[in-house]
Amino acid sequence: MQCVPADVAEAVLAALPNAVHESVTSAPLLGWVPTPSHVALCKAWHRALGDDGYRTVFREAFLAAVDAPFLGIIVKGSLRIFGRTPSAAVRAWAVGWPYVFRNGGAVEIVEAGQHNAVIRVVKLPPSLRDESFALGVAGSFDGNAELVGKHGVTTYDTGQLRRGTIELALDWT
Repeated sequence: MQCVPADVAEAVLAALPNAVHESVTSAPLLGWVPTPSHVALCKAWHRALGDDGYRTVFREAFLAAVDAPFLGIIVKGSLRIFGRTPSAAVRAWAVGWPYVFRNGGAVEIVEAGQHNAVIRVVKLPPSLRDESFALGVAGSFDGNAELVGKHGVTTYDTGQLRRGTIELALDWT
């Protein structure tokens, strides 16, 4: 990850089990990493960076992904259709989620208002029912406000994580 010092990134990758390292480093740019490998990588980043650093990395990764051609089309299209607001960016999550996480559940838009948005990630497979994964999703969700020049704060609820659900709420000014 470009937003992490190279020595930290090297240490995280070096500490991964060989099979996880291979699946992560050999995945094509627009390819899927198997969910167990993705979660193992999330846990390794989380251990190395702590809660705040890990969440920041995922926010920055989301913002970088929006500048990439594939997800950028979905998010920027949503902003054109629904307006340049965090709610419009949030609407793109329901469309883009299956392209990021194959067989990784679905996103339901609970609310998309003037100053807040709530989504529920549902039907997560057991391999994605992980606290580090949930925190990374929250970090990514933080980027929706920043994407359109707003200050936002995401809260998230993992009380139903064992049942395959994460709820995220973004409030912005």
